[in-house]
Amino acid sequence: MEAEVETSAPAMPRDQLVETLWQIYDFYRTALLNQLYYAEQLSRYRRINMIFEIVVAIGTSTTSIGAWAIWNSHSGKYIWAVFAGVATLTSVIKPFLSLPGEIERFTKLHAAHSALYGDLNGLVKKIRRTHNLTGEMCNELEQTTRRYEKLTISDAVRQNQKLRAECTEDVMRQIPVKDLWIPA
Repeated sequence: MEAEVETSAPAMPRDQLVETLWQIYDFYRTALLNQLYYAEQLSRYRRINMIFEIVVAIGTSTTSIGAWAIWNSHSGKYIWAVFAGVATLTSVIKPFLSLPGEIERFTKLHAAHSALYGDLNGLVKKIRRTHNLTGEMCNELEQTTRRYEKLTISDAVRQNQKLRAECTEDVMRQIPVKDLWIPA
């Protein structure tokens, strides 16, 4: 088994090192924020899509569910008529919501941000372990930054700010500042 070879970066002044480390840590926490955000958005859109599918499936099954005896009662006829109307409206509206397209987009964004977070997590662990920022680590950061810049092009234009705030709180709990190494 080969030992890990660390290539040292040119000696960096402490102030510059600290600034670079904070940039890495901000990027690291942002990657986790985006991973959490898109995971939740994906979950929400899948849930909405499933509800729409169930409503349409039940509402359009007039020969099976619609024939149940409960719907023959006075109130049952009205309830079934309303439900069938909602199902019809849902089936008309659903294609315009582009739920499958949004689910696919959120799936890709979640996967990409998860990969970024994984790479940055590995980098932060190396920094924590070695108490150093090597040239190899800086190269890793540059590659990850380029991937992130390409990714932001397809990122959501409109974002749920309330959800983003909730995810930010989760990030602060998962990665507290006290756990990030900064040279003394």
